[in-house]
Amino acid sequence: MPGRHIELPKTGYAIEIDGILKSQFSTKKGAEDGAIELKRRFPKGPNPHLRC
Repeated sequence: MPGRHIELPKTGYAIEIDGILKSQFSTKKGAEDGAIELKRRFPKGPNPHLRC
């Protein structure tokens, strides 16, 4: 939804899927590994916008 404000974490990293924060991590490596795991678990279907 355009124009929606997402409250980002003050510290660490988060995974955002379709404009919604799903998971938070204390390290960049943890966030990257979390994103890879999500892509592994859901490789097909609608292609959500995933940002780390």
